[in-house]
Amino acid sequence: GAAADRDEEFVREICARWGIPLSVGRGDVGEYAKREGLSTEEAARNLRYAFLRRTAAERECECLYTAHHAGDNAETVLLNLIRGTGLTGLTGMDWERDGLCRPLLGVTREELEAYAAEWKIPHIEDATNADPEAAARNLLRLQVMPLLKELNPRAVEHICGTARRLRGVDRSLELDAAARTAHVEVQEGRVTLSMEALAAAPAAVRPRMLLRLFDLLGVGRKDVGAAHLEALMDLARRTAWGKEGRLSLPHGVTARYCRRWLILETRPQILTEVQLVPGRALHWGDYALTLLDRPEGEGISFFWRGRPG
Repeated sequence: GAAADRDEEFVREICARWGIPLSVGRGDVGEYAKREGLSTEEAARNLRYAFLRRTAAERECECLYTAHHAGDNAETVLLNLIRGTGLTGLTGMDWERDGLCRPLLGVTREELEAYAAEWKIPHIEDATNADPEAAARNLLRLQVMPLLKELNPRAVEHICGTARRLRGVDRSLELDAAARTAHVEVQEGRVTLSMEALAAAPAAVRPRMLLRLFDLLGVGRKDVGAAHLEALMDLARRTAWGKEGRLSLPHGVTARYCRRWLILETRPQILTEVQLVPGRALHWGDYALTLLDRPEGEGISFFWRGRPG
């Protein structure tokens, strides 16, 4: 649109004046958002980063630097908090990840504006920044953050400080989960974790162990939410010896508990080996099988030859 053309022309002038190489890309955000089922904001972000990474590869650049600042980081934490998130969502933006660097995360917007004014560095406002309806982030930036700063002028600094401390906690839990799943049995299309290993872990680590199973399976953890992880834990609690439970999960993964093992598969077996426990009925299709230590009634009897007691 006109605003984007204005922004592009401004950047072209600055780059020409300072002798900075410039690459420009365009994309149909609306069409991409509709095709992928994304919000406009998420679609624009995906296209923007895809362009940046593609251009960096073409120009043989090792790192991408973005200008995200402390205010952006605080907004991210608050948005995640009100939308619903786990601990990781409260750690804010990554300072560095996969070649993407954000060196200004510790600097506030006010500090950046003061620096630009002192050194007479021209800048331009994104037109959507002044439109509270453009995205939830702008509503937060224009209406909520000013109120929080009235309560405490250092609100942004404190939110970012908390996010930084939580990042350390988050990292520790991930390392613990990695250590506890280091010896998980991995086969093509299947991973197996013992229930004992899961039960021995602290409650905060168990969901992360389950997420690592999706990584080890090769399907990744995207779209695996808290509801799926809780369903897995519920299945573990409800599954008794000799009885098999199943659960369908994202990426075509099926989970089942069998003989004190949690098995995640992308190609689940139709029939599996199940342990018969004396005196406890096993439901198999339309039948109920019970292992007895004596003959009883007509038909087939299963005898358990075990030691007394």
